[in-house]
Amino acid sequence: MPLACGHAGGKKRDLVAVEHSILVSVRHMLSHDMDHHDLGGTYFPQLAPW
Repeated sequence: MPLACGHAGGKKRDLVAVEHSILVSVRHMLSHDMDHHDLGGTYFPQLAPW
């Protein structure tokens, strides 16, 4: 069953948002001569546990 046009546009917008986030992160790391530092899977639960 094909997806509705509106639904597919939302997925594309989400993908573009993720791509933008990655590009901003890479640009920041390159312009500040930084290495990637993975925060790990427990970073957000430790930051605000609820």
